[in-house]
Amino acid sequence: MNTGCDQVTEECSSDEICTGKDPVTSCCTDGSACVWKYNGVEYPDTDQGLADLKAALDCSTAKSATVGCDIDEIEMRLQELMENTRAASMRK
Repeated sequence: MNTGCDQVTEECSSDEICTGKDPVTSCCTDGSACVWKYNGVEYPDTDQGLADLKAALDCSTAKSATVGCDIDEIEMRLQELMENTRAASMRK
C-alpha cells in the first residue's frame, strides 16, 4: 500500500572518543537533522551542543583518553564523526 509518505531513515555512527567511556553516536536524517547522542542525552549539531557534549565527555576522568585530553583533538574527532554520518545519510 502506497501512502504517499516519504520513508525517513536515520543514519548513525559511533566512536569511542575516550577509552573507558561510553561511545558517542552521531545520527542524521537526510543529512540535515543531526544530533550527537552520549550517555542517554541528545546534543544538537550546534556550537552550544558541541560545547555541552565536550563538557559531558570529561575525558580527563577516563582510564586513558584515546586522543589524550587535548580538547581541540576531541572536537576534531566529534566533528569528523558528524561529517561522516551526515554524508552517509545523504547517500541513502
